[in-house]
Amino acid sequence: MRTTLAGLMLLALLAAPAAAGSISVPGDAPGINAALALAADGDTILIGPGTWVEDVDMDQRSGITLKGAPGAILDNATALPALTIRDCDDITVTGLTFDPTVSDFVGLRIAGSSNVTVSKCSFVRGGYQGLEIGPSGNGDSSDILVTQCRFVGFSGSGIYDRRTEGLVISKCTINDVGGTGITVTDDGDRRRRPALITGNSIVDTGNRGLLISSSGVLATKNSVSLTGMEGIAVDGSTVVEEVRVEKNTVTTTGDAGIRLRGTGNSATGNRVAATWFAGIALDGFACSTAKNKVTWSGTYGIEVTAPGCVVAGDSIAGAGVVETKRRDRPLIPADPTHSGVLAGATGGEYRKVKVKDSAAYGFRVTAAGNLFVGCSAAGSGVFDLFDIAGPGGNTYEKCKFASESIPPP
Repeated sequence: MRTTLAGLMLLALLAAPAAAGSISVPGDAPGINAALALAADGDTILIGPGTWVEDVDMDQRSGITLKGAPGAILDNATALPALTIRDCDDITVTGLTFDPTVSDFVGLRIAGSSNVTVSKCSFVRGGYQGLEIGPSGNGDSSDILVTQCRFVGFSGSGIYDRRTEGLVISKCTINDVGGTGITVTDDGDRRRRPALITGNSIVDTGNRGLLISSSGVLATKNSVSLTGMEGIAVDGSTVVEEVRVEKNTVTTTGDAGIRLRGTGNSATGNRVAATWFAGIALDGFACSTAKNKVTWSGTYGIEVTAPGCVVAGDSIAGAGVVETKRRDRPLIPADPTHSGVLAGATGGEYRKVKVKDSAAYGFRVTAAGNLFVGCSAAGSGVFDLFDIAGPGGNTYEKCKFASESIPPP
């Protein structure tokens, strides 16, 4: 049998997948749900300016892009999210404004979906959460990217994530949130590919700026300020391990700037200033700090209350003498116990920590069995070193203190 060239070309065309198309709203469909009903997998839905009041439901779809023109707003019609992406793959949402006005609900919910990108979207006004990411009845979400989005005015979290594998939240701005700016949790089921939270700006939250209740997360190069509680908190109902908090800027917080609970979590290279309580608090076993700069903390520059912690190369100034500028906080008075470092647990190591100009003590040591190497303090209001564990209770090597007190136990 002879096959012509034209016949081969025809067979190739029939075998090839259909080219991705575009559907415009309202040009080709009266609404977004109607456009989804017309769309084939791989299509782009172009959403025109105006407020689209509907509960958009995208279920078990692949390759769909929702692209909003300037002024395209999604509002929920009932007490459901304005947009739900459920059990989908390879979805892009870009350029849309989510403004849920019914029942203080969620702008966008992603459930059990993979390879979803949400970019250059705005989440505004009074819903409970701007963006909620989590499992569906068929499994967890995975490989979710949220980037260059804006969140304003939610009563819960700007972004709330639960158990997502391979989550990245980057370059987002979150302002005026009644709860926590970003919440990441894993319900005690550790992720194989932990979350990356990087380059975000979080300002003016009623609770924490960033709450990490998931092991292995990296939070880096974020800016957090004006929080009701901690700027960045690593905490959870189950043990949270091996979280890295690196190169963030945290200022003007209603509690500690950075608080580490759990096991083996670390804070490295952060800048922390004007905190109501400690600049950095280590409340978890074997947590660590390194090369942080802490200034004007309300109580302690670095507060250690758990055993086995390591504090190395940190710089602390003005502990206990800060005057905060948070709108709902009075000025902090100096306290006679506030110090650059509180060593309040056993088995700790303090290496090359530099403290200056503390309200009371440079180092206040209340527990025995710690090692101090190459540490120094100057300009303290009372003593540069005050060790109430007594002589021989702790080990000091190559340290420099202009004044010290080590009374008998």
